Amino acid sequence: MDLLMREDAPLSVEDWANLDRVVVETARRYLQGRRIVPLFGPLGAGLPVIPANKLSGFEPGGMITAEAYELLELKQASQDFRLTYRELETAQRLGIPIDMAAPAAAAYHLAMKEDRRVFQGCAEHCVCGLLSTEGSQALKGSSWSKAGAIFADIVKAIGALGAAGFPGAYAVGLSPTVY
Repeated sequence: MDLLMREDAPLSVEDWANLDRVVVETARRYLQGRRIVPLFGPLGAGLPVIPANKLSGFEPGGMITAEAYELLELKQASQDFRLTYRELETAQRLGIPIDMAAPAAAAYHLAMKEDRRVFQGCAEHCVCGLLSTEGSQALKGSSWSKAGAIFADIVKAIGALGAAGFPGAYAVGLSPTVY
């Protein structure tokens, strides 16, 4: 079943390919959480849940077992955009490409929404993020205007994670304004 109903839209195969390319390239450019945490998807609109096991037995000498099996509800994220008939007709009559600013902006906003969920979580859906989950570590950083301060803070953070029982490998995510 064609959920996008592409045949019903007044777009050519080439227009659809261009639209898909713009959306995917824009999302890939801005999605940061997927570079740090292994995520998979999109899984499609028809998948409401995924199976998950809760593990126990992490104490020294313990047997790690799946103590409970549950279905986790998938929260759908979307961002609507509009290409008007006038835009499509003008592009066709003048023989110019369709302006893909609206689909690109929608892809950008959806990427930001996903990253907010990865890092801050989503209280509305009772989902914790990397920075808001129970047991997350937080350290006060120093002033990064001094040479070597960023490196020293990262070393301090790695030490805190190791002391809390989180062995490497680690990833560092920084705001573009920092570097």
